[in-house]
Amino acid sequence: MSKLYKSIVVLAALQSVNGVAATLDGTKALFCSGVQPRPAVVGTEDRKNIKAHFGHSGSVVTNVYSEVEFQVELAASGAAGVAPKWGHLMRACAMSETITPTTSVVYAPVTSNVTDQLTIEVFIDGIRHRMIDAKGTVSVELKSKSISLLTFKFTGLYVAAADAPMPTGVDYSDFTDPVPVNFTNTPTWTLHGESGALESVSIDWANQVSYRNLIGQQGIRVTDRLPTGNVLLEMGAIADKNWFDSVIKADLGEFNIVHGTVAGHIIEIDAPKVQLSEPSYSDSDGVLMIGMKTMYKPDLGNDELILTLR
Repeated sequence: MSKLYKSIVVLAALQSVNGVAATLDGTKALFCSGVQPRPAVVGTEDRKNIKAHFGHSGSVVTNVYSEVEFQVELAASGAAGVAPKWGHLMRACAMSETITPTTSVVYAPVTSNVTDQLTIEVFIDGIRHRMIDAKGTVSVELKSKSISLLTFKFTGLYVAAADAPMPTGVDYSDFTDPVPVNFTNTPTWTLHGESGALESVSIDWANQVSYRNLIGQQGIRVTDRLPTGNVLLEMGAIADKNWFDSVIKADLGEFNIVHGTVAGHIIEIDAPKVQLSEPSYSDSDGVLMIGMKTMYKPDLGNDELILTLR
């Protein structure tokens, strides 16, 4: 019998033991979209034996692992100091989670002791794909008149596919409704000390995630982080802000954006040192816009991008 692609449930939970799957059920379901599983990413080595005729010699499968990408709405928990339902996903993207009760939840990048990892299961109409020891990276875009989404991409150890019943007791009730990005809900932002009309900002934490398969060991490693992004804003007079001069001089400046106005629904992103590049013009409803690429650099270390929910 054929399967229905839209019948998808994604489950995820932090593992307590390396190599041992976490226990998953419907309460661990992710309220997500854009699910793109790659259940078997296969590495091969070509055989190069000589023959008396043309043709393939075939290849040998040398390793296999799994990947999955999906999107989760950027929405806080609804209560200040309470982690969102996607908080464990951030931890598996090489970030620390610092909870101050009734006040805030802060996600900051880490370099050493990147140990948080997930078991992820993707059910597609009765087919179960599982990965363990999964670690990943995340990106986000805040664009006017839209819902902001966190895009996660995870790499994990392969587990054989199986026929399995769809999870029961799936519960999305703790996922709060997102607040759309607009003039009312996104009150402040600054870049290099300037603010004005911002159309969009995208940020990619860009963790370098690799699957390692060695004699005596296999696993998923986060080996670097090179965050970049883009901004698009209305262009004003050169006398007000010479963005081209900032690019040419490789100036470093702060970035901040606050989205949400009600406690428990406020999301703030801070970056201490942002370098701009590749300025270009575009048209938005007849208004001159300037777009630039962004590079997020650390100040003291592990502080190049801080996400705060309060």
